[in-house]
Amino acid sequence: MNYLSYLKTTETCNLNCRHCFTSGTQGRKIFWNTDHVIDFFQRFSEYVGVGNTMHYEFHGGEPFLAPVSDMIRVYDQLRHTFDYTSFGCTSNLTFKLTPDIEDFIQGPLNQRIGTSWDPAIRFANAKQESLWRSNVERLLSLGVTIKLFISVTQDTINIEPIELLRWVRDLGVQELDLERLTNNGNARQHPDIFPRNLDQDQWFLKMHRQIQQHDARSWFANEFMEISMTSLSATSQVQELFAEIANKNCLPSMRMEQ
Repeated sequence: MNYLSYLKTTETCNLNCRHCFTSGTQGRKIFWNTDHVIDFFQRFSEYVGVGNTMHYEFHGGEPFLAPVSDMIRVYDQLRHTFDYTSFGCTSNLTFKLTPDIEDFIQGPLNQRIGTSWDPAIRFANAKQESLWRSNVERLLSLGVTIKLFISVTQDTINIEPIELLRWVRDLGVQELDLERLTNNGNARQHPDIFPRNLDQDQWFLKMHRQIQQHDARSWFANEFMEISMTSLSATSQVQELFAEIANKNCLPSMRMEQ
């Protein structure tokens, strides 16, 4: 069995993103109990026995608001509890990168980290965004692989898809994932950030076509691109089939909703 566990180091954050499911700076000012975390997963590994893998993902709030020494301790105690164990982390990277954080990313995190960028709803000011970009550039210079997460908001779909993909390419990150919003946390207070389903789907379909037109699959690794090149391609083929049938007057004209 392959297991995935999120290790929430804290409920709070140093940002107050309008879409955040953890309520941002208003999240509870509590931190994890590493003794309880270690004890639980050691007992869990004994319970499930051999032949299993585990991926631990440090999460938050902002996970690096917790002491890095706590994260190192959890890593040291849990890295051999399953037949294969890996660790990851998703961070907003909007803070000063210290040597111990860089060492943790290059060591226990195996030179990989996830981070997020979103238009209009994430950074409170240009200084925060500049700090984020500087940290991204610093980690890339250290050989770290960065996976960029972008939430699909109304502001996101207002961007021409190919221009967004060019921006990601020029940023230099190696991976991209697009995430749908969830209606909880801060997002419940800002319904205006949610795009209509039809508008969102049309934007995805446009992205799919522009990926083909500009050969954008080669720009960076992207799970979403690969899914879109198959599932959206199939959707387009079905639409074209219905259009052809309708044009031949075999069936009344019909329109497929995305």
